[in-house]
Amino acid sequence: MFESPTLQTLTDYNILIAMPAIALAFGTMFLLVIDVFLPTNRKHWTPLLALAGIVVSFVINLLTYSPEQSTTFAGMFVADAFTGFLNIVVLITAFISVLLSTDYLRRTETAHG
Repeated sequence: MFESPTLQTLTDYNILIAMPAIALAFGTMFLLVIDVFLPTNRKHWTPLLALAGIVVSFVINLLTYSPEQSTTFAGMFVADAFTGFLNIVVLITAFISVLLSTDYLRRTETAHG
C-alpha cells in the first residue's frame, strides 16, 4: 500500500521553488512572536519588521524567478511565470497596505499591537 521513499521521490522536494512563500510565512510567524514580547513604547517597530519581511520575500521571489513551470513536493506546489508575477503584485500590495495602515492606526489610536 505505501511505498518506501526512493531517490527519485526524495529529489522531488526542491525547497528553493517554494522559498518565497516559506520566507513570508516564517517572517509572519517571527513578527507575531516578536510583537507579543515588545514593550508598548517599542510597538513602532512592528510595521518596520513587517516591511522588512515583505522586502525579504520580494527579493527571494526575484532571485528564484523562473519562466519555466517547476513543481515540488510531489506536484503539490507549482511555480511558473504567472506565479512569480502574482507574487510580486501581492507583495507590492502588502507593502503599500502596511505603509498606509501604519499612519492610519497611529492617528486613530487603534494600534494595539
